[in-house]
Amino acid sequence: MDTELERILEHTKYVSVLFAPNLGCNLQCVYCAAKPIAEMFQETDVKRYREVLWDTAERTASAIERFLDEYNTHIDFEMHGYEPLLADPELFKFFGEKFRRYAKEGKLELNMQTNATLVTEDIAKMLRKYGWKAGVSVDGPREVHNRNRPMPGEDSYQRTMNGVKILRKYKIGGEGIISVITKNHMHPTPKDGAQRYYRWLVDNEFKSANLHFVEYTKMFDNWEKIEPSISEYIEFFVEVYRQWAKDSSGVEIIPFTTIINSLITGEPQPSQCLMMDTHCFNIIEITWDGQILNCDRNSYTHNIKITEVNTLEDILKSKTSKETLERSKYLQNNDPACGACKYWKICHGGCTYSGMMRYFDLIAEGEKPKIKDPRLYRTKYCPIYRILFRIIEKDLRDLGYDLAI
Repeated sequence: MDTELERILEHTKYVSVLFAPNLGCNLQCVYCAAKPIAEMFQETDVKRYREVLWDTAERTASAIERFLDEYNTHIDFEMHGYEPLLADPELFKFFGEKFRRYAKEGKLELNMQTNATLVTEDIAKMLRKYGWKAGVSVDGPREVHNRNRPMPGEDSYQRTMNGVKILRKYKIGGEGIISVITKNHMHPTPKDGAQRYYRWLVDNEFKSANLHFVEYTKMFDNWEKIEPSISEYIEFFVEVYRQWAKDSSGVEIIPFTTIINSLITGEPQPSQCLMMDTHCFNIIEITWDGQILNCDRNSYTHNIKITEVNTLEDILKSKTSKETLERSKYLQNNDPACGACKYWKICHGGCTYSGMMRYFDLIAEGEKPKIKDPRLYRTKYCPIYRILFRIIEKDLRDLGYDLAI
């Protein structure tokens, strides 16, 4: 066994494998690159798609089985992107049966991220039978969600919340959500939008919410209509935090809970890639056609395909994986803001992809980036995190906590 790999796996505690069974979606989210499913199949022969998809699924399952048989670690297997319920439903049965033993041993979890518009009673029964849990992508109150995530000819929000209701009925999800925060959340002001979002979150009895930035670049069309400014994001996130901190709802909100745990322990949280010194290392995305990426943001692309992989170890020991580990060291040594930051050991420069967006923003603004590799930039949302770190640190100290920073 590779001792460095064992050390990292012990540190991170898990490997996340994202399986993307298609490139299409039934929604037309304003911030997403997914194609309408009909357009996807106009460009891809359906018979070939199914053949390649199933070959990829079988190879992926075998690579995971061999890895778990050798390493004492945990796999978070997630079907996602763009809408997994548009894929062959037999995939859920296949992976459920393949991984049943590991799930019973506590070495693997089966999850999917869905917009929930296609969830029915029959689908929920099937997911429960094969051991799946479902997280839901919903961006907030009806007016915000429908602007962010339109569904042609339908009320996207109503369809999603109907799906949430069914998932909860069968106790397989619908309580944890991901929300992408856009300009549509900022009306009439970011503070007002934050209060409205938090009330909605509590009123609908969600137990956890992961708040995402748009992660756009100014090189994209209409970016200014979709992505809030840094100052708007700060006002929104701070107000959501204030509402949450004074409440007793019990809802977990990321990034706040992640920041709190990191400040108390002095360590990045192993289950949150935003604040981890291994960054993208232990996150693997495998697309339906066998491409291997680091996360769905495609920050790092491996130079191997699933047809060349025997076990996940082949991916984790690749040249690309080693490059992801070097990013943290590079930023600490070469970015003065990172090197001097008191929060460095719990942040490590943030998300690689949002660092890439900062690189492309510089180009759009007419600057010539000094560093040629766009992955070697700290997150463009650094000012937001700094403010949140400071506010939460003060609140914890005022409450008498001993912090490890």
